[in-house]
This record gives sequence, C-alpha cells and structure tokens, in this order.
Amino acid sequence: MKKKVIETRFAFACKQALPQVTIVSRDKVLQLNKVGKMKMQGKQKAIYEGLKSIGKEVSSLYADAILIKQTDEIVSKSYLIAHIAREIDAGLRDVLAPEEAQQEKREVTKHKDKNHLVSILTALDLPDDDLFAKEYFGVAKKFPKYAHKKGAYGEPRKLTEFLSLWNDYEDILSKLIGSFINQLKRIERLVQYEVPSKQILLTLPNLLNDLQKERHFYTQLKKASWFEPLYKNGFFSPITIREDQYWNQTEYLEYLSIEVNKGTLPKEFGKVLVNLVDEILTYSITVDYVHNYRIRYTLLLILTNIPKEYISDRIMSLIPHCLQTKYENILESNQIFQFYYSFLQEPIVPNIQGFLDKLTRIIFSLTKEEHFRDKSSYESGKYFSLVRAYRLKEACDNPILSQAIAAHCSNDTILYIADNLEKYLKASPDYSATSVFGATNFNDYAYSIKTNFSIILKNTLIEMAKASPERLIDILKTLLSERYKNNHQIISITLYVISKTWFSTKAIFFDYLSNQDENKLFSTYLVSDDLYFFLEEIAERLEKEDISIIKEVIDAGSQENSFFNNGGKYYDDFRLKWYSALSENEFIKTDYKRLATEQSQTKEDFHPKRNEYVTWGSISPLTKKEIEEMSIEPLINYLKFFDPERAFRSASVDGLEGSFEKAIKNKPSIFMDNTIKFLEVPYRYISIIFYALIDLNREKQEIHWDNIILFIKKYTSQPNFGTDNLSLKNVSFPYDPTHLIISMCRLLDEGLRNDTTPLSGDSLSEIFKILVRFCNQYVTNELPKKQQNKLGSANQVVNSTTGVIISSLLNYSFKNAKVTHNTNTPNKWSNEEKKIYDSFVKREVQEFFVIFGWHLGNFFYLDKEWSKQLLSVIPSMNVQTRMSYFGGHIINPNSSRFEYNILKPIYEEAIINNWKIVDSTMGNSPFETHLLIFYLFNYENLEDGSLLVRSLEKKGLESIRGLVHSLSFSFEKYYLDLDVKEKEKFISKTKRLWAYILNILENNKNKESPSREKSSKDFGVLLNLSKYITILDEVTTDLLIRSSQYITRGINIEIIIETLNRLKDKGNKDKSLNQASQIFEVLILKDVRYASTLEDEITDFVETLYKSNLPDLINRANFLCNEFAINGQFTLRKLYEKYNP
Repeated sequence: MKKKVIETRFAFACKQALPQVTIVSRDKVLQLNKVGKMKMQGKQKAIYEGLKSIGKEVSSLYADAILIKQTDEIVSKSYLIAHIAREIDAGLRDVLAPEEAQQEKREVTKHKDKNHLVSILTALDLPDDDLFAKEYFGVAKKFPKYAHKKGAYGEPRKLTEFLSLWNDYEDILSKLIGSFINQLKRIERLVQYEVPSKQILLTLPNLLNDLQKERHFYTQLKKASWFEPLYKNGFFSPITIREDQYWNQTEYLEYLSIEVNKGTLPKEFGKVLVNLVDEILTYSITVDYVHNYRIRYTLLLILTNIPKEYISDRIMSLIPHCLQTKYENILESNQIFQFYYSFLQEPIVPNIQGFLDKLTRIIFSLTKEEHFRDKSSYESGKYFSLVRAYRLKEACDNPILSQAIAAHCSNDTILYIADNLEKYLKASPDYSATSVFGATNFNDYAYSIKTNFSIILKNTLIEMAKASPERLIDILKTLLSERYKNNHQIISITLYVISKTWFSTKAIFFDYLSNQDENKLFSTYLVSDDLYFFLEEIAERLEKEDISIIKEVIDAGSQENSFFNNGGKYYDDFRLKWYSALSENEFIKTDYKRLATEQSQTKEDFHPKRNEYVTWGSISPLTKKEIEEMSIEPLINYLKFFDPERAFRSASVDGLEGSFEKAIKNKPSIFMDNTIKFLEVPYRYISIIFYALIDLNREKQEIHWDNIILFIKKYTSQPNFGTDNLSLKNVSFPYDPTHLIISMCRLLDEGLRNDTTPLSGDSLSEIFKILVRFCNQYVTNELPKKQQNKLGSANQVVNSTTGVIISSLLNYSFKNAKVTHNTNTPNKWSNEEKKIYDSFVKREVQEFFVIFGWHLGNFFYLDKEWSKQLLSVIPSMNVQTRMSYFGGHIINPNSSRFEYNILKPIYEEAIINNWKIVDSTMGNSPFETHLLIFYLFNYENLEDGSLLVRSLEKKGLESIRGLVHSLSFSFEKYYLDLDVKEKEKFISKTKRLWAYILNILENNKNKESPSREKSSKDFGVLLNLSKYITILDEVTTDLLIRSSQYITRGINIEIIIETLNRLKDKGNKDKSLNQASQIFEVLILKDVRYASTLEDEITDFVETLYKSNLPDLINRANFLCNEFAINGQFTLRKLYEKYNP
C-alpha cells in the first residue's frame, strides 16, 4: 500500500473527528488568561483540559462561558451561559451515551419517560437509584429555564440567579472529566459498548491525543467488534507507529490474537490479523522503515497465536524483517522461537517443511551489524548471531528444536548451519580445545556462535539417526569432506555423532582414517581431546579388525612435530596416550599395560580434563600425596635439584610448586619438624612455605614460632643468601631474595600483630636482629619511576620490599612496647630502634614517610615528642617527601588541631596543585573527610581562605561530590554517638554547608553549556544528608526542594520517602505535613515509575494528606494521585476513588 493512500485515510478520520467550526483555541484561552481578561481557577483548568480531550468545540464553549461570566460588557450572561451549559451537556452525552445504548437502557429502567436521565445513567453506567445520577439530572434539567427568556417585557435575569446552578454543574463536570482518573473512567465506559458510535469514532482522535489515555483505551478494549471500524478509520495505520513511542494499539491487537488462539474468537479472525501484519511489514519495507522498538515483537506474537493455515509464503518472506531491528532485538529473539514452536503444536500444517526450513535458516543466520553483538557471548569477531545469543543458547539446549529440525528440515538447511559455523570460525579463529563430548565447560561456555551452532548440530544429527539414518550418513560424509577440510570443530562434532551411532556410521570413520590417517586425525592437537573421548566411548565396541586398523595408525607415530613428536622424542608417549583411550578394549589392553609399565605412566596422565584447562608445562612430577609420604632427605634433594627446561607435556617447577604448597598446608610438620634441613632449599619453595604458614595461622592452626624465627635467622645469614645459588634457572618467574623477605616479613607480622601470639622476650630480640639486618641490606630510598611525583600510596608500600620491612619493624616496635614498657612511659622504644627510624628520616626513605603519616597514632604512642618534632619539619622537606607523607596521612580520618596547624601549608599545596589519590586503599574521599573534620570541629568556617572553601573553588564538582559522600557516610556513626546538644550543632553546620553547596551547584548550572549540563545534574547524593534532618521547617524544606533538581536515580526517591514519613508528624503536625507534602510533590514526581515500586510507603503518605481534612492538603493528594495515573502508574487510583466517591 502506498504511503499517500494510508496518510489520506488517517487524515480523513482525523478531519471527520474535528469538524471546522469557529472555536476559541487553547492558545487563545491561554492568551486571554495571561492578559487578565479571563481567569481560570484550578478546578476550571482541569475541566477545560478534560473537555478538550473530548473535542475543541466543547472545550471552547466552556472557555467562552468563563469569559462571559467574567466580562462586564454583556448583560444577558445567565441566558448565554445556560445555553452553553446545554450544548456542553448534550455534546458529552452524544459521545458518552450512544442512542443504541440508551435504547437498551430504556428497556430495563423504570425511568423510561425521562430521556435525559436515561442518557446520564447510560453515559455513566449507573443504576436507577444512583445519587450522583439524580444530582446530575437535577441540575441539567433546569438549564432550559435559564436559557430561555422570561418575557420580552421584563428585566433581564441577573447572573446571580443562575450562578448557584452553574457552580453545581462545574462540580459535576469536575467529577465527570475534571481529573485524569475520571477521564480514564469515561474511557472505561466507552469500551464497554459493543460497537463504537459515529460520535465516539470522531471523538477518539482527541481523547487519544494523550499517550497514557491511548494506552488505557487499548488496554481496556476487549471487543473484537471494534476492530473493523477502528481499522477503517486509520487507527491501525502504519503511519501511526512512532520510533520513539510505544505503539499502544499493540495492547488490543495482542489481546485479539490471544483470544483467537484460545478459541474464544473465530479462527477466521486470524486472517484479518495476518493481513494487518502484512500491511505493516510491507509498509516498513517498501515505504518508510518502521524503527519502533517493539512492533516487530508484536507482529511475531500475533503470527504465533493465529492458526497456521493463514501463514503464507509471502508472510514467511517478511519474517527476516522482524529481526532486522535498529537496536538489540531482545524481545524478537524470544518470540521467533515461540513462533517456530507454534508450528509444532497444530496437528496438520500445510507445507510445514518449507516453513521450518526458512525459519531455521533465519534463526541460524549471521550478521556483521555490530548492534547485534551480545556482550554475554564474548564475541569479538566479524560475525554475530542475528538472534540474541543467550536466547539462541536456550533454544539449542531445548530438545524440541533439534527434534523439529531433524524431522522437518532438509539436509541443505542443516548444512547451512555448518556453513555458517565454518564461516564464523574462519573469520574469528578459535584455538580453544573445548570438548563437544558433553563436557560441562562446553555447554556453559558463554553463548558464542561456536557453542550454539555446535550444540544444535550434534543434537539434531543424533535425533536424525533415530528416524533417517540414510540422511545422517549423507550429512556426516559431507561434514568430513573437502567442504569443511581442517575445520577441527566440525570434525569434533562429527566424531561425537559417530560415537553415538557407531554401528550405523563406523564405516564413515574408517574411511576418513584411510591411507594411514592421511587427514592426520590422530596428530591434530585441536581435535585430540575429542578424539580421546571418542575412542574411549567406542573402545568396548571395537572388533579385532577395527583395533588393528587404529593400532597401525597409532604405531606409526605423530605426523605433526608440535604434537607428541619433537623428532620422535615422544613416540612412546603418543602411543600410550591413544592406547590409554582404548584400554577397555580386550584386543589392546595387554599392549597398554605393558607400555604403561615401561613408561611409568597411566591413563590418568593422559586423560583430557573436561572441566579445567592445564597450562603448558604446569605438570607436577610429584603428587601431593607422594610429597607427604616422602622421607625428608629425598624431598629436600628433589626441591634443590629439580629444575628442568619447560617443554610440551613435561613436569616443571611451576607444577611441583602447586603440589608442594598443598602438601605443606595439609601436613605442616614436613617443614616445622625439619626447618634446619631446608636451609639449602631455593628461595621459591621457602616463599611458598611461608605463605602456606600464613594461611594456617589465619585458620588458627598452631605455628612453632621459635622454630620459624630460628630458621629465618639461619637462612638469611648463610653465605649463599642473596646470591643466585638459591635461585632456580628455568622457572617461569624467577625469585630473588627480596621476594622471600616479603613473605618472611608477612609471616612475622602475623605473629607481631596478634596479642595472643606466644612470643617471648628472646624471640622478640631475635626478630629485631633479623629486621635490623633486612633494614641495613634491603631498605632503599629509591621510589619506582611510576610512583614518583605522586602522593604516597599505601598499596605501593604494602607491596614493596622497603615498605614491607618498615611495616614489620613498626609492628615489632609496637609489640615490644606493649610487652616490655610501662604504658605511662613517654618513650616506649629503645634507642636502637630510634636510631633506625632516624636513619629513615635522614635518608628520606619515602615508604617510611607514607607509613609515618598512615600510622601516626602508633608513632605518637611510641614517642610523642619525637613524632611531633618530625611532624613539624615535614612542611619544609622536599616536595616528594611531603607528597609521600600526605598520601599516608589522609588515609586516617583523625586529624587534631595540632596537626591542622602544622600541616595546613601541605593541605593548601594539595589543593593548589590538585594532588590526586593514586590507589583505592585510601578509601572514599579521604581528603574531603579531613576538610569536613576541620569545619565540623570548628578549626575553620565557611569563609574565604578556609581550606574547605578553597577546595570547592579549585576542584568544583569533584570536591562537592567528595564532601557530600563523606558527610553522608563517613560521619554517620560519629553523629549517632553525639549527645542531643552536640547533635544540634552538627545539624546546624551540616545545613549551612548544604546550602553553601547548593548555591555553588545552582550558579554552576546557570553557567554550564548544554554539552556540559550533565556534570552538575547527578547530585541526588545530596538527599543522603536528609538523615541529619530532625524536623521540617522553612530551611530544611527549602534544602530538600532545591536538591530535587539534581535527582537522577530512583534510590534518591527511596531516601526521601523514608525521610518524609519519618518527619511528617514531628513538631507542629499540620505545618510539618504541609511542608512534607510540598517536598513530596516536587521530589516524587521526578521518577513516578520508581516511586510506584514503594507502594506501601507512597500510599501511607498520601492517605495521611487525605486524613488531615485540610483543603489544601486534600487537593494536593488529589493532584498526586492523578499525576501518578498520568505517568501510567495506578498505585494511588484506589485511594483517589476512596476519597472521591
């Protein structure tokens, strides 16, 4: 259908609905209102908008009535307004009460002679004795009296005589159409009529001009008899489908298709729906592409529900267009499979093979369109699945799909899937050897094309074997032909199918193996795992002649140098691998056992891992059990001298390391009872031991600390320590002494930090000696290049040799002080310790200054005067030292006035030079936390020159975000522990800072260009500060309302609802509730959809407004209920109807 024809049809419908009459337009009404010639009150505006949804004519009449009522130039106001009231009333009843429906009502009502009352009862679907209907009738029947003249000779009737009746009528109009919810009720009445009248059809374009009303109309419409008149009047025309809006008509169309499917509508109605699908898709293809995000899903749903006898080849040719979406086709990908399965649910479907052939090809087609890439599939190649990958995975796992393809699809279609798999693999090489033999890691391996297409091929071919073995043989031969030469995935799939259908397909396997395995099946690494599983599965079914053929291939050795060859070096390993796969066969079992004995290997050494990957060269020469059972001397020698070059299938240090660690954890006595015998063991294994002991200590297992300390002393003081003599040459990661020292210090830290660790004075003395030696030999003042000119990093300190040694020394000093010194002694460390720390200062060891700032409290405990003196000179030290100290200092949120006074120049420097935090160890907003401490503890105020103000001026939004986050979360516990008076001070300062931040944000928003607008919008975090509000007053209400402009996330709504429900009855209840309702109105309407998820909290709050019996709050409650409905959320509708009967 051509675009012009469709547009003409719809334009005609609209034109008929909007006859050309002289009316006061909405713009004119607004203009008159603006210049003061006409003033509409809130209720009158709502009535006017409600009438406008019926038609511009009737709404303009009402606007004229208001204008006449307010003008002084017209004398006969009452006559004109009464005439207008009659016209409005008649117009409403024309639409809401069609004559046919009135006639039906007359036949059952006792008011047969009261046509006007009957029309009211019909329009509102009310019983005869309804009070509102009687009130409505009582008002409307008096209009003629006031519309007509009393007599030409008399005085004109005054408006005051009619005003009471007019006010009553406005109340009635308000209940009829003066609110959004009441307008929805009128819609609900309209859709009850069996067919739409001419007046209804002409009104619908106006009534449905609002998308939410339109949605409600099509959702409530359940009459199939409406379809034809709506269709003829263009309501289902493709030109009504917008890209950026939900097509509300789908609600009704989907309903009709479901009713056809259920049998409650004649199946012939399905043909009508198919024709509409055809019209929309044809329009999209030939006239104007329809980009609507959901329409294609609806069309597929309709086709799924209707009888398949109405599906034609033409419709099938349009199906690919249903998946060719502008964005992700998530809904369509789900529905395409429901459409597919619907063909299988009817007993007889003409041409089912042709239809399913086409659908299968559509489902397994590929695309290069980037927006179809499903991130969950981890695809990164040139091609993507047209159908959403995870939906395709679900379908491929469903036996219904593979059974349908096997039964109804041609061989060409099945090979089409294989072709696309090969096409994908060629364009996106995949060298992973995931097995297709039912291994868990294959079926759960994301949702890649390789996975999905492989699953459906193997499952379909297995199903085919049950009914069509001849077809299966043809397909398997093709899969192993030149067409898919060297495609390891398709070969693996074929092997899998042959293993499941061995006796009918074995000839295909042996044919492929001919000419001494010319296809190199047994020498191909990427197929080797699946070939192993294949041989393992068929082993017991192989006859002597079969074994003879396979054995001849195996005994010829590998044909690929990279796979069990290397010049024949691994010839026996190659044979034993494949013998082990066949070991359950009686004709090869003896050869396997002989070769296994000669090689000292078993099937376990060669069996592929189904659920894990083994890295190249990570095999252990000893198992955990073997290590645990070895005597100590052989084990020590093995650890000392085992250092082979890494090679294919060879044991390595990496592999031994893993087994050794497990053995130590399970049996720590291996080391604990033999520590001195480990003195010549390489660094790498000693480090592994110490990390294993750390884990055991944390698991509360006993550690022999004296033995460990003695071992560290002897091991690190031997001549070979620090040389390459204790290093391994061929390992993947070379260990040097510093790596070992880190592990030793970390184990010592475990004991030093734990007050329950049984460390004697002698043990502590030995630890100190060890640490002194480490300090003298391994502590440096050289920062890594990547750490230079940056703030000190806690993360860097805890991972560097220097940082770890100094941290251990501090742990020692703290432990020793608590053990050997009186708590009242000012200096709690020895002179020897102090000299070491003095040397760190003199050498300007940067890691020390980070630790000094980080653990300043510990240093004050050890020697307050020394610490204060060092602190006072830090501002005069070099820039890097200042930065290193400051990086550690700001980690802790404890900063005294003394520290503030001493370090203020460094804070200023940090602000001016915008020093950046370099790692996440420092927590959230540590710098801003310090600034808040200075402000909240009255070290400074919000004055020009204060650190906080300077930070806000320099860092702007970044600083604001950090301040608000810190104040909201870092200070919450502190606030809760304050007494009442201190809480009041805290709240007062918080409100001042909150207002100060809002001023900055509002000024920034005014200055921002549209391109930067988002930067100041996302500050809903401000509402977290509401936890510190204890009462609603003018100040706090203003803060919350002003903060509402920065709401961007639903979580902010949740916070504010909790706050308002908490505060609504605090202080002066009526005043608090009024202010809470103002905040509620402004903030909640920011995200009505999210707010509706908090139904109980929302309902409780709004009902509180109704129960207040205060007119302003009741009006606000009505407004809120309707605003929710306008936004498509009916959470508050029952509440509205409860208080507006």
